[in-house]
Amino acid sequence: MGITYGVILTNARAMGEFGAVSVVSGNIAKKTQTLPLFVEDAYKQYATQAAFSAAVVLGLLAVVTLVLKEILERKTRIKEVEE
Repeated sequence: MGITYGVILTNARAMGEFGAVSVVSGNIAKKTQTLPLFVEDAYKQYATQAAFSAAVVLGLLAVVTLVLKEILERKTRIKEVEE
């Protein structure tokens, strides 16, 4: 179960990381740009539709991550009860 939580937290951190990625990667468009950095750049360039669309994708990825976590927890609980 610990590995599962580690993967979930790593996924959440990777989806939301902003500052460190911007500094380390250089934020080069279409090469080292992550989705959160794209949202910021699009918003700054007044491409609000692109920024909000990318933000919705990030939100959906977060929901998918939470659903998968819940499924894994339920399977783990069922196995523990059966044993």
